Amino acid sequence: MEKELVYVCSPLRADTAKEQEKNMGFAKICAESISEAFECKAIAPHAYFPEFLDDTNPKEREIAMTICKNIINSCEFVFVIGERISEGMQVEIFHAKYKNIPVFRIKNANDFLDSLKCGNTLKSISDFTEFLVGEDD
Repeated sequence: MEKELVYVCSPLRADTAKEQEKNMGFAKICAESISEAFECKAIAPHAYFPEFLDDTNPKEREIAMTICKNIINSCEFVFVIGERISEGMQVEIFHAKYKNIPVFRIKNANDFLDSLKCGNTLKSISDFTEFLVGEDD
């Protein structure tokens, strides 16, 4: 059985390179945790794109956003991680809604990840409703 593809949307941009690397690492952890917990393929492109595309270069940022939107087109769900919604996240959320792809939000990612570490393994994506607030308009 083929696993569902899920898009992980979380902040990338930061004031320092070190903070951006931290955001990239956090996105990787979220994608890995969601993949394992829900037996899906969770993807967070912004966890890897800054390794070869410069987010501060408008042309390269546009390339990255175009690729992200194309990935979203292939996803069953989009999960928004955290309290802060960045400019890039707003674009991704709008695109998913435009394409009628369900958007869910995990406001407190640390509590969610801690819950999974405590053995609260969930078996289906529908179980996300225990942790998510529905779409923000």
